[in-house]
Amino acid sequence: DRNGAQGIGMTGAAAASVIGNRITGNNADGYVTKGGMGFSAGIKVTSSHDVVIEQNVVVGNAASGVWFDLGNSGGRIASNYVARNDRNGIIAEVSNRFDIVSNVVAENQHDGIRLAGMSFVRVVNNTSFDNARDISIHENTRRVGSPGATYCTPTNDCDTHDLMLRGVIANSQSLI
Repeated sequence: DRNGAQGIGMTGAAAASVIGNRITGNNADGYVTKGGMGFSAGIKVTSSHDVVIEQNVVVGNAASGVWFDLGNSGGRIASNYVARNDRNGIIAEVSNRFDIVSNVVAENQHDGIRLAGMSFVRVVNNTSFDNARDISIHENTRRVGSPGATYCTPTNDCDTHDLMLRGVIANSQSLI
């Protein structure tokens, strides 16, 4: 609780899990969180593989709640309560092979769930409400040099098979 920048940060982790924690009030020092300059979050993961974030309460951070950024492969964000964060609730960027499943994402100041430059991601049975946007999907111009990695970018359009949205509830209306 109430750390200067991040509650939990991982870089280069393999098969790590964050389960059953309360992550709140982070970025207490007020680091920049916009314009592509941010590194603060309740939980931030970069350049890691097979990381699981499950059954956590991630609330009231002065940044995004859960952020997978740049070069992650394989991951699961499931059964979390992510609310009232100053940026996005859950954000996954420039990474591949993710499941975002059965989360409640509410009252975040930006997107509830934001996907940018993601490939092979499933967003299933989440409830997202009262966020600035409940779910958003974007391309991303950043690249990762991982051999064999595939990411959705403006120069690498992903097939519709790469993204699956099912049972997402946003503002009490089913998107799919």
